[in-house]
Amino acid sequence: MPGPECAMRQSFVPLCLSLLLAGQAHGQVPATTPTDEAATLAAAERTVLFVPEASLNCADGPLSPVASDAFSPTLWAQTFATLPVGQRIERAAYDFSISPEGRPLSIRPVTGEGFSRLGVAADAQTQATFASSVFPAVPRQDCRLTLRLTPTPLSSADPATVVHFYADARPRDALRSAVERRLRRPGDDCDRPPPRSVAYPDYLRADRPRPGSRSWSAVRWDLRDDGTTTNIAIVGSSGDPVLDDEVRQAVAASVFRSGSVRGCLATFWRNGPNLPMPPVNRDPQDDPLERCDEAFSSRFTPGRLTYPPAFEARGIEGWARVRFDAATWGEIGNVTVVEVQPAAAFSEPAARIVTTGRVTPSFEAAIRCVVPIIFQLPDEHEPERPDLTGALPAAMLPPISNGGPDAPF
Repeated sequence: MPGPECAMRQSFVPLCLSLLLAGQAHGQVPATTPTDEAATLAAAERTVLFVPEASLNCADGPLSPVASDAFSPTLWAQTFATLPVGQRIERAAYDFSISPEGRPLSIRPVTGEGFSRLGVAADAQTQATFASSVFPAVPRQDCRLTLRLTPTPLSSADPATVVHFYADARPRDALRSAVERRLRRPGDDCDRPPPRSVAYPDYLRADRPRPGSRSWSAVRWDLRDDGTTTNIAIVGSSGDPVLDDEVRQAVAASVFRSGSVRGCLATFWRNGPNLPMPPVNRDPQDDPLERCDEAFSSRFTPGRLTYPPAFEARGIEGWARVRFDAATWGEIGNVTVVEVQPAAAFSEPAARIVTTGRVTPSFEAAIRCVVPIIFQLPDEHEPERPDLTGALPAAMLPPISNGGPDAPF
């Protein structure tokens, strides 16, 4: 439903769109043979992680955050026959500004200048991580984040790097299996046993991380013959001791359908509150070439809006202004994102909702119409729950209590 942020100047088509979250559809996966699976796993184990080291500068000098999340190790969407360790140290960069409130805005990847571009998913995750940062409340312009990316084979990366990648990048399928194998100790034989009941931390407690931020905690445990847990240990963490303690308690209260096994792994996350969108530009420059009356909005039906997954996972909202033309027969063309906040990752889904939209034919063409696309999330947005399941669904246990009247843990 349009809110007050949709009150635009008359030069805007008065259209505001909000996200309605829906469950993802899952298609059938073709069956694979053991030989296929072994080849896929072998390829995944040749994966090269790129470990980031960040530096920040603005035109008027260096810049340091008040609070920020560490950038996750990333990867190129390929494997290498010859591992390029020490041979291909890459650099990626993002330009941005700092608002008077200390928030990074206009985050966009740098193209050219000798910088590499990350893959689509890694690029969006980097933008989302950086968008959650907090800086001193002083406006700054012409700022740049530079990431120095050192290649490290998964097979020899240090455990802290592998755990961070496992927790933050959340690899799937063969790559997840390869990462879990890399984290195994001698004698570990746990392979995601199906649960009988699973407890989780309280994701919505008051002392959560700051808005747009997320904490994570990776945990390892063993199982007794009766499926209860033992030898629970945090093996990696973003540094939130409260979450770490709750994760230990949640695993201790969980029961699995398995005999005695060793070395089970999982990651838990806790999001901060949603980070609201920056103020929408209510005073855009006049466009003397625009030919788009207010009645046009009743003829335009937008396509389906999808939220950038990395920003949805962190609860970060945004907006974009999209300009386009519409022919008399209804065809949409010349789609351009003219402004986007807080990060460029919102551009592609905003343009897609216009490109896939429909316009009712008319006797007059519409020229350089502008619509604001608003990306909003529900007030309370839980993070994705850890995959503790095998083939069976997990049952939720009541919150663990430490005896306090209001504290669930």
